[in-house]
Amino acid sequence: HRFQLVYPIGLQQDPDGRHLRWEIAEYCLYLVQEHAPRLQRSYGTDTILIDDDVIGSHKFRKVRFLDSHRCSAAAADLYGVIFSDVFSNQRHANASNHNHGATPPSFCTELRKYVTDKADRLLVKRFLTEAELLQNTVESVKSLGLSENCLTSLLCLRGLLAHDVLLFCLQRRHRVDYGLVPPPTVASSDGEARGRHGSRAAGNHPSRHTRHIRLAVPYRAKDVPAANTEFGHPDIAVTMTLLSYYATGLSAAQVMQLLERLERKPARHHIYESWVKAAGNDAPDGIRDYEAINRHDAAQMCGVVCPFLRRHTMAVDFFLNHVIFPAELKVFPEKLVANAWSLVACASMAGNGGAVAPVVRGFSGTNDTELLLPGAGMRQQDLDALVSTNAHVCNLVLRNENDSYESFPAGTGAFQLLKLILCHRNAINTIIDVGACVLDRSNEDLARQWLTESPPESTEAVVYFHGDEPHVLDRRGSPGLLRLSPYVRDLSRCLVYIDHAHTRGTDLPMTAGSRAAVTLGKGLPRDALVQACMRM
Repeated sequence: HRFQLVYPIGLQQDPDGRHLRWEIAEYCLYLVQEHAPRLQRSYGTDTILIDDDVIGSHKFRKVRFLDSHRCSAAAADLYGVIFSDVFSNQRHANASNHNHGATPPSFCTELRKYVTDKADRLLVKRFLTEAELLQNTVESVKSLGLSENCLTSLLCLRGLLAHDVLLFCLQRRHRVDYGLVPPPTVASSDGEARGRHGSRAAGNHPSRHTRHIRLAVPYRAKDVPAANTEFGHPDIAVTMTLLSYYATGLSAAQVMQLLERLERKPARHHIYESWVKAAGNDAPDGIRDYEAINRHDAAQMCGVVCPFLRRHTMAVDFFLNHVIFPAELKVFPEKLVANAWSLVACASMAGNGGAVAPVVRGFSGTNDTELLLPGAGMRQQDLDALVSTNAHVCNLVLRNENDSYESFPAGTGAFQLLKLILCHRNAINTIIDVGACVLDRSNEDLARQWLTESPPESTEAVVYFHGDEPHVLDRRGSPGLLRLSPYVRDLSRCLVYIDHAHTRGTDLPMTAGSRAAVTLGKGLPRDALVQACMRM
């Protein structure tokens, strides 16, 4: 199961460690940026993927750990780098040339001062990187004479490393597995600027959350946040939020909030100077001095200040540390948790008590998750008439006319993917993006470009999704609802693009002879692939 129902008990409170949680997560992500190129050279592009399109040393480049056989070794290498940096007596010589240029958190200084013995440092390393610890190891760390603040920092860092929380976050895809909630289209009456100023995601899906959440949330498909859902683990929420804001950047109103908060700081000149220093030659000449910024000059704000600060990693950290995390990151002292497995667990307990265990009935399009069911008393019993379903579907997908596969390099953009499809030996009139490969363009952008590059004698329009409603774009360039167009019952002269969110449950009247290109992606389960193919 991916989701669980949580009933919180008690009053909201700050998480343990409070500001240490996000400061240590920022520190770890800084080291990820600094050492990702070396790790990629050592373990290959099939293990670590880096977004090279980001220009500017002060900006965060997306780094993804792929599920390859060398991923665990690469993660262990990264954890070793983080541990070495904690005990390093000097910052790396090239730190100022990267996106942070920041010094390690304060607890590192205390560790270097009081933990000097090699055996004690190995003890701390085991504490930080090993998931299962003996009780005497924990007691030995506590006996090192470290302050409460330092011990709390070690626990925060241990959560990211020993339990692979950091690796888990780096393996997820932004805008596919997680991201920010699109802001509401209308302002609320309380007058607080809670996300109304941002732009919508590329897929233009409306927000399904009853309140606007400024932390990252799970996504159920590309650009579609899961309705009323949040990350239950605070460290995952913090790390996903950092990665989301690094990738998306701040809006103009958020940059204004950032500058207003910076103005209250006595050390504002020193803070801003560190941002300029980290950007190096990428910092605009006109605003290298803090006093040169005029928040009331709209032309300067929109043309110079916002483009410089919106994706500046240190500026984003400052905004999150002072505006978002203190207000949004809250936990409850207790909570009740239930998920789909709880239904069967209750049945198993009834059987153990002597009563006849009731049969729990459910529907699923696949039995792929049967091996993941917990407990020896929980078994899935398929109906006899459905035993052959998997083989039947497999035969359909593997028919001779479907015997075609094309690969493309990682990081291929939407228009490059479109050119590959247009040059294919077989004419393709449908794209089913179940692999969520179209991330850098909106659905309408891709549809418009596809229609432009297609021959007009055989193609009159292209069908795509805007929100949850199918739209059609004709050669006059005017989009409209498919249900109100003359193509609603006949798509023979139409191209069709089905985005990631609509590859399951969509029912369009595809004509005989249509041919589709189905994209693949990392971690794509069989049932999702089959559901996408069945759109044809």
